[in-house]
Amino acid sequence: MATKKEMYLYLRNLHTLQLNETDQEIMLVADSYYKGEVVEVGIVLRDIDFLEFISHNEIDRIKENLKKRIDEL
Repeated sequence: MATKKEMYLYLRNLHTLQLNETDQEIMLVADSYYKGEVVEVGIVLRDIDFLEFISHNEIDRIKENLKKRIDEL
């Protein structure tokens, strides 16, 4: 039986969100630390997969939170 390995990184600095209209992809890039070294993590998702991943309820919660934060600025 193969051993499953998992790695968890707390992405401290989400600094890039790229929406690619031609390839229909979403790319997220963030900085983190692994064994004391700074690493940059890039995640590429097909946009339809990302939308299916989050539900409409989560989208509504994100919009509400963003509105609150904008109002506080």
